[in-house]
Amino acid sequence: MSENRYCYYVRVSTKEQEEKRTYEVQINEVKKYAESLDLILSTEYRDIMSGKSKKRPKFNQMLQDLKSNYKGVIVAFVDRLGRDFVEQLRTYIKIYDTGKEIHVVDYGRVNQDNLDDQFKYIIESYFSAKEIERHSDRIKGGIERYKKEHGRWGPKKKEIDWELFERLERQGLNREQLARVFEMCRTTLYRRIKEEEDKEV
Repeated sequence: MSENRYCYYVRVSTKEQEEKRTYEVQINEVKKYAESLDLILSTEYRDIMSGKSKKRPKFNQMLQDLKSNYKGVIVAFVDRLGRDFVEQLRTYIKIYDTGKEIHVVDYGRVNQDNLDDQFKYIIESYFSAKEIERHSDRIKGGIERYKKEHGRWGPKKKEIDWELFERLERQGLNREQLARVFEMCRTTLYRRIKEEEDKEV
C-alpha cells in the first residue's frame, strides 16, 4: 500500500559534514516537514559519498522503489535530486513519469499538474546549480591565489637528503626500505630519483 507512505532521500559527503548540510540536519528538516503536513515517513534512502563521486546506489534504488511502494519522495534540498542543473531536471522528469509526488522542504510539494510549480522547481534547480558553480569558482580562485603567493598548491614537498640516501643505499637498503626511511611511498621515491637524475643530465 502506497496511499500515504513517503520515502525520503538523504545525501551527504565528507565536505558537507563540515558545513550545514549534515545527515542530522537533513533528517530533522524532513521529519519536521512531514509532521507539519501529516505525511507518513516510511523508508530512508541514504548515500554517503565523496564530493566527486557520481555513484548513488541508494538514490537509484529509491527511484525504482518509488514507482510502486510510495506516494512520493521528500528531500531537504533540491540539489539532493541531482548534482547539477541538468541532472535535477532529469530526476524531475523520471519522477513525473511515475505520477508520484516530489516534496522539497525548502518550498513544499512540486505539483506536476501546475505550470507555476514546474517553473518554480526549474528556477530553484538553476539557482542551486549556480550556487555550486560560484562555490567552485571561489575555491579555484583561492587555489590560484595560494599558488601565486606560495609557488605551489598542496602539501610541502618532502626533501630527500641525497648524501644520506646514497650512504644507506651502499649499506644495502632496498628502495622499499629507503621509502620508509624518508616517509614516502615507493612511487614518490622513484619519481624523486628520476627528477634528481634528470637534473644531472
